[in-house]
Amino acid sequence: MITNKSVLITYLANGTSKQFSFPFKIYSADELKVSINGKEIQTTFIIEYHEDVEGGMITFETAPVTNSEVSIKRVLDITRKHDFQSGGSFRAEDINQELDYQTLCLQQVNYELGNAMKFGSDVEDQDIDLTVPEPKAGCMMVWNKTENGLELRNADLIIEASNEAHDYATICQDMYDAMSTLLGTSETAGLAGKIQDILTFLNNKFPEDFDDNGEIKDSSLVSNDLGEITEGDNGGI
Repeated sequence: MITNKSVLITYLANGTSKQFSFPFKIYSADELKVSINGKEIQTTFIIEYHEDVEGGMITFETAPVTNSEVSIKRVLDITRKHDFQSGGSFRAEDINQELDYQTLCLQQVNYELGNAMKFGSDVEDQDIDLTVPEPKAGCMMVWNKTENGLELRNADLIIEASNEAHDYATICQDMYDAMSTLLGTSETAGLAGKIQDILTFLNNKFPEDFDDNGEIKDSSLVSNDLGEITEGDNGGI
């Protein structure tokens, strides 16, 4: 009878221990996946276990380095262990072994489902495609604009836009500091220079959208909820 419900156990290595136990049942050494810091290894250790007993021991040839994470996971083939024939043998030992194995498979499925991406209970039932896009170097995965699927975006461009926004914020902060310093005095040249810096930035960033005074040229341009400049018909921002 199966008593342990876990399929994974992790340890933080101390640099001296070579042995690490696991509490769950396995039928074959091939059913164990051993990883150090997330990288699976297939050599440099031995596995001790017994089919009729839950748990076992892994012994490394060399102790994992201090603070490395050692993970031991059971991965079963989702299949049947016995093929009971009509009118054939129906021994309790075989039945219990089959039921135990199927219980372990269900534990594994439950574990994987628990780690899968899923929606919260407050998300309305809708047609959403969770197909993961084909991996591409330098890209990140985001929700599309219709919020019903995933797509890739160039991470470098997003970082560049973030840096530009940071530059803009820095200029605005400098402008604020200058206003605080110069307010009420005749030293307005510095403030004017900061304002000109902002206009230059806007003209370089949006040469078609802003005039020399920093004003939007086309009054039909509006800003959506994402802060993007888009076309609209509400008379401007």
